[in-house]
Amino acid sequence: MEKEERLRTYSLNEVSEHILGKKLEFLSATVISKLLSSKEMDDKRRVADYAIKRAWRMLEVMRKNASLVSAVEMARVFGLNFQEVFMGQMRRMWGYGMILVRLTQVIVSL
Repeated sequence: MEKEERLRTYSLNEVSEHILGKKLEFLSATVISKLLSSKEMDDKRRVADYAIKRAWRMLEVMRKNASLVSAVEMARVFGLNFQEVFMGQMRRMWGYGMILVRLTQVIVSL
């Protein structure tokens, strides 16, 4: 994401606004903890809705960039689990792949 788009910050709110053109409500950690410690169910429901909306927005951004598809394909090709692809193992696997390509003198189109 950081290579493709130049943004001030890469928070979910800013990425969502830039890519999808939609703003996302932001609740700070203190507000969330106050709402969760409240006795009213409406406050807890608000936190649950907030979490669901953030997760859904993240999936929308990933769909728009097709990063989810490429990550799944990367995990399948290199035999990584899905979490390792997002935690930096993907860079290591690309490095190993490029070394192998250089040694076998194979041309790879990107």
